[in-house]
Amino acid sequence: MKKIRKYLPFDKKNEEDFIKITENIQIALNVIRNDPKIPATQNKLAKLANCSRKTLYNREGVIKELKLIKSERKFAKSKHTDNIIDFSRKDNDKTKEILIKKYEHQNALLFDKIQDLEEQVKELSDINIVLNEDKQVLLAENTELRSKLRKSKNTTYSSSNVVHIKQ
Repeated sequence: MKKIRKYLPFDKKNEEDFIKITENIQIALNVIRNDPKIPATQNKLAKLANCSRKTLYNREGVIKELKLIKSERKFAKSKHTDNIIDFSRKDNDKTKEILIKKYEHQNALLFDKIQDLEEQVKELSDINIVLNEDKQVLLAENTELRSKLRKSKNTTYSSSNVVHIKQ
């Protein structure tokens, strides 16, 4: 049987701090995502979230989310520059070469984004499997504890340590 850890006074404070920092990180990510003038760097995110860079690394998915914001910005920037090309000289070979290079660049960005998303799907799938296994263990433990509780309600102990069964 698992040993149950005693609840300590600072556990509640630690949990509150964890939740507060998590909220700060999410708010900072949204600020960075919505304002392209703010650089999407770990230093800036840590400063906005009022935490250390090490804290960012310890949180699952935060650095990946930051990288995703960076790649979205690159994609949006390349998309914007594609629209600036002068189409008045469509037959010009140089213009065609520029278009090809820009589309190759855009293709590479999309390929990287797809790979990142596939990696995220794999990781989330793995996490889902672990969570389902944990869920099954907890359900079994819950059932066992409920059974023990029912048995203990049907049994009382007197001061002389003699067991009396209720009927």
